[in-house]
Amino acid sequence: ENCNVIIFGCGIDINHSNEEILKFLIKQEKNLVLDASIFSIMQKRKDYYFSLLHLRNSITIMTPHHGEFKRLFDVTGNKIIDSINAAKKSNSIIVYKGNDTIVASSERVILNANSSVYLATAGSGDVLAGIIGGLISQGMSALESASLACYIHSESGISLGIGLTAGDLIKEIPKTIKLILNK
Repeated sequence: ENCNVIIFGCGIDINHSNEEILKFLIKQEKNLVLDASIFSIMQKRKDYYFSLLHLRNSITIMTPHHGEFKRLFDVTGNKIIDSINAAKKSNSIIVYKGNDTIVASSERVILNANSSVYLATAGSGDVLAGIIGGLISQGMSALESASLACYIHSESGISLGIGLTAGDLIKEIPKTIKLILNK
């Protein structure tokens, strides 16, 4: 009952049980960060899930990389326009991950061009979802949470460099936040 944000999709199997959990969570008045396997689960019944998402009054943030994005949304080659359209279609903040991560609402876009190629590693996106959830849980707005999380994530990746792991990222986050606060 005291939980104000739920992160769902990281490391889950694509199966009926998790589809039922997703439907249940979308219907709750809890802030959601949806990542990873969620996009494959939603792909089978896109219109149904989009209609559920449009009924939500709480924050929803979806964090797809390109392969996940194209399972649910149209890809035209203009990542900014595609992100805005996806935000409108899903009533969500979209964090379209990549070397030029786009954070988009239906009305505003923020580009995080400060990225690291070293973040293209297993579990890195899960860490980003966790940072976003942590910032939302502290009362930050959805767009601010997603944008700041992308910046923290990128700075941590740049600092660690080649060969980083998701575990390394988790350990680096406090150092990165301290550096940001000291600037």
